[in-house]
Order: sequence, then C-alpha cells, then structure tokens
Amino acid sequence: MEAVVQQYSVDKQCFEIQKKQLLIKNDRLLDQIISQDIVNIVVNSLFDINTFVNVNSFVAMNGSVNYIEMCNKCLELEAELIKQHNMVEIDEYNRLLKSFSNLEQHCISLELAMQPNKEIFQKNNTSVSQTEPSFDQLFKLNNLKAEL
Repeated sequence: MEAVVQQYSVDKQCFEIQKKQLLIKNDRLLDQIISQDIVNIVVNSLFDINTFVNVNSFVAMNGSVNYIEMCNKCLELEAELIKQHNMVEIDEYNRLLKSFSNLEQHCISLELAMQPNKEIFQKNNTSVSQTEPSFDQLFKLNNLKAEL
C-alpha cells in the first residue's frame, strides 16, 4: 500500500517538474518572439530610412513632399506591428492556458486517484498504533519486569 502512495507522490513530483519545464520553455519562446519583433522593427526602420532617403532625393528633384502621407504610412506600419504583436501574445496565451488546464486536470485526477490509498494508509497506521503499547506503557512494563 505504501508503494502505491509513494508512486503517486513520485507521479505528482514528475507533474510539477513537467510544469516547471513548460514554464521555462514558454519563457524561452517569449524571448525568441521578442527578439524576432526587434529584428522586424529594425528591418522596417531600415526600410523607412531608405524611403526617407528616396523621398529626400525626390524632394530635391521636385521640391515638394507630402509629410502627412508619410506620417499616415508610419502610423499604419506601427498599427500593423502592434496588431501582429497582440496576435502572437493572444495565441501564446491561449496555448499556455490550454496546457495549464490540461496539467491542472491531470493533477486533480492524480489527487483523486491517490485519495482512497491515503485513507487506507491512514486507517492501517491508526489500527497499528492502537494495538501497540505506548512508550510510557513499554517503559512501565520493562520496569516491572526488572523488579521481578
């Protein structure tokens, strides 16, 4: 019976380890996503710099530039970047929430499966301790035997 309880205890510890590994993997993925976003921002800014250089050369040739149009383009690009970032966060959050829910259900099922074994183990321990004499009783018995 003790072996069954110990096995469930080991299973629970394995579950906790898997949970920690999942959180570490999640952190690693989030770091990777942030790095990719940074690269994306840098690439877009380089594109914007090239556009700016092209606009400046266009201005030099034509003598006019539409700053409002350029500002609107920048705002559109920024909104698109924020939207993509939010989509990645939502997808990652939903995936992690689903994984956590599955792990939580597994943990609950392990605890429910372990409950009857715990009760049996506790009953066995209480019945054994009731039939055995206490330390004081053993001490008195040994003293009485020594007097005889």
